[in-house]
Amino acid sequence: MVKGVPDIHIQNPLKENQFYLGMRQEGKTNLLCYHLSLTRCPFTLWDEIGAVSRILKPLNPKTQRIINPNFYTTDKTKKRSMFHQICQRVMLEGNQLFIVDEVHQYCTKRTLDPELEKVVTLGGNKNIGFIGTTQTVRQVHNTILGNTRHFWIMRTFLKPDVNWISFFIPKETVLMSKDLPPHGYIYYPLGGKALLGSAVKKMSLT
Repeated sequence: MVKGVPDIHIQNPLKENQFYLGMRQEGKTNLLCYHLSLTRCPFTLWDEIGAVSRILKPLNPKTQRIINPNFYTTDKTKKRSMFHQICQRVMLEGNQLFIVDEVHQYCTKRTLDPELEKVVTLGGNKNIGFIGTTQTVRQVHNTILGNTRHFWIMRTFLKPDVNWISFFIPKETVLMSKDLPPHGYIYYPLGGKALLGSAVKKMSLT
């Protein structure tokens, strides 16, 4: 077990996609917020349930924006329309990270918002790096997972989740997560060696 945070440097954050997965209350939001609190990259973050905006204080609020859709509407149809428009806006602007918390809300195994698909598959051409999170990876479209180069894995052991993500990550790596301590994680770079990390310092919600 690596003590503290492993020394991981992602060379091209605006060219490469990342994904955070694991059960609820396992530290995905804390780890994501820790990483984003260190970046000066412009970003647009779709904060599905408002968990991130309670924690994260962007380094540069002028170029790092957090959108909590529940501030505008709780209607699912309206939220999906708003999300679709934000994806279009990100593609038009380019040069940023696009982060979608709880991305399974906007896709299934077989369906994917067409504008989100453009971000995931074509965004690198406009310097857009995509980051997604989910607690139910079995619901995430394979286009998202298949275009991910960096995985951050919290405890994941439900059989449907393990079977689905094992198309993209070695099954033995996923199963290692079952024995992680609270808020521990595995970092897996596509085709590389998995690293174990202990929890980052818990971040305040106040």
